[in-house]
Amino acid sequence: MTEKEYLQDPCGVSSLPYWKTEKSLITPGVTVVREDGFRADNYAGTDERYFKAVHDLVRFPRPDLPPGCNVVPCGADEAGRRS
Repeated sequence: MTEKEYLQDPCGVSSLPYWKTEKSLITPGVTVVREDGFRADNYAGTDERYFKAVHDLVRFPRPDLPPGCNVVPCGADEAGRRS
């Protein structure tokens, strides 16, 4: 996969970010397979399956929060802090 191919269709070309494929950060023994290329027969006896959520970054539905909860903007540093 080339950078150009990835930028044209990031989620269609790879289930990993481009930098991860370039840096070869895939652990030995781990196979990364897109759902549309998955065939159960090819992976019989494997351990666990994981998935990657895809978001189009266009539609952001307002969350349905319980009373007393609010959505507030924050950066990465604030997101991990507890009040």
